[in-house]
Parts: sequence; structure tokens; C-alpha cells
Amino acid sequence: MSKEIFMTSIFETKLGWVGIEGNSNGLTHLILPHRCRGGIVKSLGRDKETFHANNLMKCVRKDLLAYLDGLRICFDYPVDLRALSPFVVKVLEIVRTVPCGKTQSYLWVAQKIGGKQFARAVGQALSKNPLPIIIPCHRVIKSDGGIGGFTGGIFLKKKLHKIEGIECVNNGD
Repeated sequence: MSKEIFMTSIFETKLGWVGIEGNSNGLTHLILPHRCRGGIVKSLGRDKETFHANNLMKCVRKDLLAYLDGLRICFDYPVDLRALSPFVVKVLEIVRTVPCGKTQSYLWVAQKIGGKQFARAVGQALSKNPLPIIIPCHRVIKSDGGIGGFTGGIFLKKKLHKIEGIECVNNGD
């Protein structure tokens, strides 16, 4: 049996320090911006940056920096969601189809899964997203145009919307 390969990259962006982690199957975690590197290290539980020969971390790092500078980036990297329930994986796969600069509602995602009765469960599933930005849960909003929730906080969700040119009808201001 081969040993699992872990890859980590911790770097500074204009929004703060970010951490990404992956393994030989794909990306596993993205830690949203913190004010200091120590917050990322604590969240990832690793201090050492490790890169695999395929340069996945370097490519993701480059694309995240470009995205945060306002470029429209398609994050079509492989992801490893094996640690999540099948329902959460299904929600995240649907959300991954929402293009940069566009939004969809929790209800839209629920209907793709099987019905409006899943709307609240969609919100709960999105709170378990280990790869925010890569899997763009920030593009999911309320049916009334309100911004909705976000694990990284409403302030960051609004920042990501601004980067993508998204305007919510009711952004909670």
C-alpha cells in the first residue's frame, strides 16, 4: 500500500494569508484569508510547505492570486471530497457549475438535487465546503437576492462578489 502524499501551500494575498492543502487525489482544503500566517498554520495543522512533483499547489496558488486580483479564473482542479457525505458531495458538485460572476439560489441548488424541500439542507451542506472559492459556495445566495450566509463571513462573501462583479439585490446593508 502506498503512502498518501500531502501537499500544502501557505501564502499571502491582498486579503490576508491563505492555505491550500491536497493529496495525490486532488485538493482537500482551502483556508480562507487570515490576518497572520499563524492562523493558517493552526487551521492546517502544518507549518511546512510541501509540493508534489506535479506542481498542483503552485498552479492553484498562482490562480488564487490572479483571482483575488480580479481575473476570472476557472478552478477546474481535481478535488478529493471522500471525507464528505454523498449529499454534501452532490451539493458541491452542483455549486461547482455556477460560473464566475454569476449566482444561483439555495433553492436552485435544492431543485437540482430533487426539490425545494432541500433548500435548508443545501445551506447546511455548503457550510461543510472544505474548498471555498475553488468550489464557489459564495455564489449561492437567497431567493430574494439577499447575500445569505458564508463560512468566511458576510464581509468576505461581499468582497468575493465585488471581485467577480456580482451585485446582490438585498445585500444586508
